[in-house]
Amino acid sequence: MPSVKNEKGLTLLEVLVSTVILMIILVTFMNFFPQMGLMNSKNEEKLHAVNTVKKVLLDWQYDTKKAQEVLSNCSNKLDEYCLYETQEDGYKIQLKIKDHSDLNSGPADAHQIQIQLLDKKDIVVAETYGYIMLN
Repeated sequence: MPSVKNEKGLTLLEVLVSTVILMIILVTFMNFFPQMGLMNSKNEEKLHAVNTVKKVLLDWQYDTKKAQEVLSNCSNKLDEYCLYETQEDGYKIQLKIKDHSDLNSGPADAHQIQIQLLDKKDIVVAETYGYIMLN
């Protein structure tokens, strides 16, 4: 085995420069993690809001007595819609129920309903539309 007489190692300057370059790369990647966590929590809140608004729509479609009561005692009206507000899971829910039927589907009339879920600053977080079948 031949012996090597002139072995060169790394100088202190080369070690420091490579460490600084590695730290710059690591710091850049570390900035992505908090942003991903923030986006994750925002998406989770949005998903919760969408599920809540769908649940409210299903509740109103199955409990038609509540919708008939709101339509018969409509004190807050906007154009051809009856407005109703409630609370659900810490959100403010605004419902708009059309006072006359769009569709005549046999013995029941289909009234359009629009449901908006608002946050604490009254910004719409989620929204859905549907129909309520009333006799």
